[in-house]
Amino acid sequence: MSVNITESLHFHDYLCHKIGSEKEVKIRRLTFLAVDTSHIQSLQISSGSQSEGLDLKGSDIDLMYIDPMFVVYESEREAVHGLKESERKAFQRQKGVLIMDTDDKQPCFTRLHLYAIYSKFGKPYRKKIDQHVLNNLFTNAYENNLDKNYFKMLEQHGSKFLLSNERYKQVYFNFFKSEGPLIFSNGKLHGPCISDDTDRYDYAICLKCDKWISQAVPWIDRPRSSWLSPDIISKITTSAHQWVPQFPHIQQKQNNKQQYYRYKYDLSHLLIGLHSDAVAGLLMLASFFYVHENYSTSLDLVHYALSKYTDEKCEHVAVCEINGMINMSLMTPKQESAIDMMKNEKLLTTLKASTIMFPNFPFNSQILPQEIQKDFKIAQTSFHSLTFAYFLRFLCCYHLHDYSECLSAMKQLTLANLITIPTMKSSLNLGFKSSIFIGIATQMMGMTDIAKVFFHQVAYFDKDNFTSAATRLHELRMDW
Repeated sequence: MSVNITESLHFHDYLCHKIGSEKEVKIRRLTFLAVDTSHIQSLQISSGSQSEGLDLKGSDIDLMYIDPMFVVYESEREAVHGLKESERKAFQRQKGVLIMDTDDKQPCFTRLHLYAIYSKFGKPYRKKIDQHVLNNLFTNAYENNLDKNYFKMLEQHGSKFLLSNERYKQVYFNFFKSEGPLIFSNGKLHGPCISDDTDRYDYAICLKCDKWISQAVPWIDRPRSSWLSPDIISKITTSAHQWVPQFPHIQQKQNNKQQYYRYKYDLSHLLIGLHSDAVAGLLMLASFFYVHENYSTSLDLVHYALSKYTDEKCEHVAVCEINGMINMSLMTPKQESAIDMMKNEKLLTTLKASTIMFPNFPFNSQILPQEIQKDFKIAQTSFHSLTFAYFLRFLCCYHLHDYSECLSAMKQLTLANLITIPTMKSSLNLGFKSSIFIGIATQMMGMTDIAKVFFHQVAYFDKDNFTSAATRLHELRMDW
């Protein structure tokens, strides 16, 4: 017995040496959990050995993303009931309703056919989609608040329109290359996942079914004698509230009390964000006050954020390409000097003091200025801090009827766009967004010819219509 205990202790020490102690494993798990819960709108779920705290050599990072564009039901009966419930939900996102079809399919596989399409306001366009309706919706997609990528993912089989596995992955693959994280700019399709070129990250796009399907119902009441004890399950359920944020239910027609609660809720979260990054947090807070028509406060916050944007700060995308090689450490002399001065500080303190994150808005964010909400309709979006600050300054001055300051802000926005144009192909979308800012500003000031130039520039490169540059350009030409 003593030999077995000794061997077990040696094996325990070996595992701690290879994958970390119990405390280290717990910290890794909590880190992934904290990252997942911070992605409130994008619904990211970490999975695999890394999220379990096991840092094994050669293991990749597996991430799942719940697609907000679709919702799945097992039958048409459940879909009808689900659609009625969806109509009562506030801020209903645009959704395609999919029905499972398991006839003549292998176990654990299903077809998914399109049953209905919802606008982002919760209105169903039509059930029982046919070719005529689909063509009409595609032609008038923008006016109907629909994303044309819906239709790129579908494939007709008889009278039904099925979700195509290949087309679905290709649409998101194209999106990741142009709008997604930098590491996926040279990515590839890897089975059901989108992977980066180093195979370090696997990103799986998932569809959500709000109810257990019939095949999985027995699993709910399965015997737990060989699984977790009731005591452990009780601890899990009682502590879940510590990690999963609870959102207030908001009706489409809010009364003053509901509006007040929403206002306080958003404001408190934005104030918390100030502790992670001053510039990005201040700009998101400024955007919040702008949306609530508090233009003077928003303008003060923009000016204060710009005062924090100093030369020695490093931008969030601190990579560049030299002779085909990725250089992660290219910095200006002022940035290097600042790092040298802070060598005695802790790493976290140094990074927080010397870096600038980009303002990042979740899908269908309610604190994004109305002027640009329709330009960024898919997933979350980021903006360059400097150009976004000057664009917010322009919008505030415009609504305060200070047109001389509007022209000054436009000039600063144009100069900022020139000096912040990314050199890497994968980061060009930041430059496109900045160009859209200038296009919108010039259009609001009546300079339509200049606006056309900037919208045309973005539309030329935006092949997948992730922004509304092409639509804005078309509208300007029609008005002309």
